[in-house]
Amino acid sequence: MILNSLVFPFLLLLIIYFFRSVSLILILHFFVLIVLLTVSIYYKQFQSIPHINLIKHIYLLPPVIPQILFLLFGFNELIISASIVLSLAFSFRLSHDFKKNRFYAIPKKKILIFFLIIIIIAYPLKAILINSQRPITKWHRVHLLKLHGFIPVYFKQFREAIFKEKKIIPWPGKINLNTYNTTSRNKNEKNVIILQVETFDACLMDYQIGSEYVMPYMHSLKKQGMFFKYFFAYNRGGASSDAELGSLTSLIPLETHPGFDTVDYQKIIPLNRILAREGYYCVGIHANTGRYFNRIQSYALMGFDKFFDQEAFQGEAAGWDSKDKVFFEQTIKIIHSLPQPFFAYIITIQSHGPFCNYSTNPEIFDFSGLNKDMQDYMLTMHEVDQAISVFITQLEKYGFLKNTVVVIYGDFGNTVFYDDSPGALHYYGSHEDDLYRICPAGSRVPLLIIGPGISPSIKYKVGSHIDISPTILDLLGIAEPQGWLGSSLLQPGTGKAVLNYDELFVLVNQGNDVVVDDNYHNYSKFIDYSTSMLDP
Repeated sequence: MILNSLVFPFLLLLIIYFFRSVSLILILHFFVLIVLLTVSIYYKQFQSIPHINLIKHIYLLPPVIPQILFLLFGFNELIISASIVLSLAFSFRLSHDFKKNRFYAIPKKKILIFFLIIIIIAYPLKAILINSQRPITKWHRVHLLKLHGFIPVYFKQFREAIFKEKKIIPWPGKINLNTYNTTSRNKNEKNVIILQVETFDACLMDYQIGSEYVMPYMHSLKKQGMFFKYFFAYNRGGASSDAELGSLTSLIPLETHPGFDTVDYQKIIPLNRILAREGYYCVGIHANTGRYFNRIQSYALMGFDKFFDQEAFQGEAAGWDSKDKVFFEQTIKIIHSLPQPFFAYIITIQSHGPFCNYSTNPEIFDFSGLNKDMQDYMLTMHEVDQAISVFITQLEKYGFLKNTVVVIYGDFGNTVFYDDSPGALHYYGSHEDDLYRICPAGSRVPLLIIGPGISPSIKYKVGSHIDISPTILDLLGIAEPQGWLGSSLLQPGTGKAVLNYDELFVLVNQGNDVVVDDNYHNYSKFIDYSTSMLDP
């Protein structure tokens, strides 16, 4: 790392001494500033370093610029920016001295200060960005960055992207071998609605400010269906699209880029394709433009009958500023038009960061002691809760709930509940359990299933997005296809969540509790198989 840290100062020194070009000095500093801020912001949001494959997704940035700007004013980012400005000023001064004097005539004190400043800039990750209290394993790419520096890590990523080796890896079987349902039984032909809620953290199901629940409807709805206490999300290279990919294909999403870009659509077996064989009409519904994450093309290639995106909605129901309440009101009309049985995969967007898309009166809660980001998140989710209430009420009003299974979960949680140490949660107002201190930041989300014949209960079995499809087929009495890694959460056996969060992270049941399984080698084959399917 030290050797790599010296590359930047030596390069800068060569530019100053041989070229003495203000333009080159500016360009180099600007490049380094962008790289460091990108890594810092990405790490803050995802507890990982950005992969070079994400460059081609730069078109996704404009809508999230407000969230990026908010993160730019963090302490780490201000330190990085101040260091770059200091280096730039000193470089200009040194360049001016070089123009008038020979190298040996420059005061040695200035040269020493120059190197100290640049090394601080080139070596920020150790002291500034990397502050995890969780042990970092040798598989952790952040650890590699600490150990080797930017140049080797990104050079290796670039080389792998250019000279990628195709791998054919056979299906290793299910993560839980004893929960593979290979035969159909008495089929229950029910409609299926999946409601994927943006940035829905598990703690909000029971979170109170004073005596008021932030999401009172979801808290009450939890008592009407099966609620899974230990359910985990994927949010890596594909952000929100990882939830769709994991839930629909029962494969572990990639940590490097959105799997929708590279997946072999002929090899995967998405849930909708299984349901289509049973006579289901399958649709995707989202208020945002279908070009985001290439959803229009991806859903068509997966075999959905239709994808309703921004073009299908009007007013406050459409686009990045979509209000979930209006979106659901118009979604109900779409539901009415579908032939039965149907499968509808619905994705919300109102609660996307930076959590300013709400109209709720802030005075309804006593926010004493909570920062502005927390307040905005709470108010946004309070409004989302009201919207879900409208949606479920409308489903009940028009009789859909009599013959429909509704699955509600979050695409990923929110790191605003975590303190500055990645992986450790500061749970405002409560210390429910120590789980938040061992699971990856923002990985725990709620899972709630309601519908006819589903008795209210709290389930303690550990699960993740890849268990959604097997669970739905179990409820419908339909056999699972070969190739899925997840298992039905309704079956007995130890629950497991294999999370590809920059490092392999495995959570397993121990009775009604959750522990970390450190035997990573036992699970790497499942990551390798998923990668061979999603990035062949």
